[in-house]
Amino acid sequence: MLSNEEKKKFYPQLSSRILLFLRQQRYRRGEILTEDLIKKFNKSKSEISQVLSFLTKKQYIGSEYVNTLNNQGSRHRVVLNEKGLEVAEAILSEGLDPIELKAIEASIKKKRKTRNKFL
Repeated sequence: MLSNEEKKKFYPQLSSRILLFLRQQRYRRGEILTEDLIKKFNKSKSEISQVLSFLTKKQYIGSEYVNTLNNQGSRHRVVLNEKGLEVAEAILSEGLDPIELKAIEASIKKKRKTRNKFL
């Protein structure tokens, strides 16, 4: 469990990173599970769950139960809603310096081109 001081340092950055990741994945694939976030950000299940709980309370994301056939791993799909999308867009447009913003946009364009080649 994180102390209150650690949470103040930890949550804003991780919350923003998760929102941006969900925004990016929204256009690539439809299903992001809690387990995917744990792997992507190399955090414990507890830390990710605490951040997701915070984002849910703010109504930035929704969580849906997924009935998996083999009952292994995470069973909650994380969905970015419209309010969360607006926040993620604001983070991109205001929270990054121009060089970071251009790097992210270039990365997204490159990945879209690569994906379209295979379609």
